[in-house]
Amino acid sequence: MGRPWGPYAAAAAVTVGMFAGCGSASAPPPAQSAAPASASAKPAHLVPVKLGLAVNILAFAPLQVAEAKGFFAQHGLDVQVVNLTGGTTSAETLYSGGVQFAASAASDVIHADQTGLNLVAIANILDANDVELTVSKRLAEQDHISPDQPLKQRLAPLQGQLFGVTSIGSISQIYTQMLFKSVGLDANSLRFIAIGSAPALNAALKGGEIAGYLLGPPSGEIAQQGGYGEVIVPVAGAPIFGKQAFSDIFTTHQYASAHPEVVRAMAASIAEANRFIIDHPDQAAQIVSKTFKVPLPLLVEGLKEEPFVADARFTQAGWEAAEKVLLQGGLLHGTLPSTQEGVMWTNQYLPNPSGPRGGP
Repeated sequence: MGRPWGPYAAAAAVTVGMFAGCGSASAPPPAQSAAPASASAKPAHLVPVKLGLAVNILAFAPLQVAEAKGFFAQHGLDVQVVNLTGGTTSAETLYSGGVQFAASAASDVIHADQTGLNLVAIANILDANDVELTVSKRLAEQDHISPDQPLKQRLAPLQGQLFGVTSIGSISQIYTQMLFKSVGLDANSLRFIAIGSAPALNAALKGGEIAGYLLGPPSGEIAQQGGYGEVIVPVAGAPIFGKQAFSDIFTTHQYASAHPEVVRAMAASIAEANRFIIDHPDQAAQIVSKTFKVPLPLLVEGLKEEPFVADARFTQAGWEAAEKVLLQGGLLHGTLPSTQEGVMWTNQYLPNPSGPRGGP
């Protein structure tokens, strides 16, 4: 199947149409033997599945690595990555049956489950927040904003400004509001406009349409390299977030029950890709350099800084921390989804379920 991983600077966000019906992500039946294969052989028949990608950033490099290194194929999968426009779209497309899996933020699973979409995360990618705030270079110079200032001083001039987000209600909006609230600034003064993909956000920033955006690397680094953006809050620059379940692969409970071997193959592929990036960041950077047009040393350093989870396993503490952050930001209300395993997340499809867990 064709892969939509085109060059980063020209990548287009493709919104998959919503399908009628509820909850069931349909797919061809699993292969006769979908159990993980050895690295030296791959099943004769590959199961085609679609995976919705919320936004094409470095946090989701394991998808490119799993494809390029053959991990998907070795586990019996032919994965078509579908570029979407933010986490809310990913959850909705998954639930409607447009894709069988989605790669997005843990907060999207929490919000979706609170509204009854019944999603479940099956592989952990990042166990800490990796977002950074990028603003226009013109605005930074005009308001004398620099990354070495206290956080509140950096953010204060940005109150009332228009920020671009992947989609309304996505983590790019939620965490921007939380960032301002964390230092006592007026988050309600912020204005948001849905732009879509990371390249589209940078185009809007370059064109002066938005003041900035919050997203994972290397989007801000690309803006800096282009001379039109400035990363004023780098990764790990906002201590309010900390360790938590953050980026993951998820599906519906219904699909997981109907196709456990396919889910197991997906989880194992992501775990292998996470480990490969941790062990071989130079090789992983070469793979993703076809998508992210930034200097190779910057990609290597970025991959080393990303908190990839070696065994792709979750912990309850990580999900409790994710819920706590959303609660502190006033972004969760009413009855909260349980953080116990088996509700919003599970390790049951990962290799060696009795082994040590990764994650926060």
